[in-house]
Amino acid sequence: MKKIAFAIAAVVVGITSLSAEPKSIASLPLAKTAQPQIRPAAPFSAKSIDGKTISLESYKGKVIFINYWATWCPPCVAEVPELIQLQKKYAGKIQIIGLSMDDNVADVQKFAARAKFNYPIIMATDELKSKYARISAIPTTVIISKDMMIVQIEAGYHKPEFFDEIIKRLAK
Repeated sequence: MKKIAFAIAAVVVGITSLSAEPKSIASLPLAKTAQPQIRPAAPFSAKSIDGKTISLESYKGKVIFINYWATWCPPCVAEVPELIQLQKKYAGKIQIIGLSMDDNVADVQKFAARAKFNYPIIMATDELKSKYARISAIPTTVIISKDMMIVQIEAGYHKPEFFDEIIKRLAK
């Protein structure tokens, strides 16, 4: 039932996002969506789907994108190749971390092998699902500054140009 609700929300948000041009972030306040206060990012340490320990603190000094997604979510799947390209384009300046909302790690591992992710994927536990934002739709991306502050939370699919603007502003 949760999957169905998330899928419906993801499709609605995705369709809305796909039909609208991305807005310039210069005109938007930081943290404009789920939780509007700029606040410290809570630390975490978790195992990725390939068994590596991922610690948020180890990425301090980079702009971090925590992307809540799922293999069964069409807008999420559409966003994956674009996030892979952003990670490649801004290597050393950003770190994307995928938090999969899927129930089955084997499904995520198969998808990850086909998609050739260049960033870590973690299975989202209940704790990780609620640590940074109230996730009501996926994809949702939590953006953390180089000094480990949550500065923006974006629900829905966004074109790479939208994230380019954020990276250019925060990676200085």
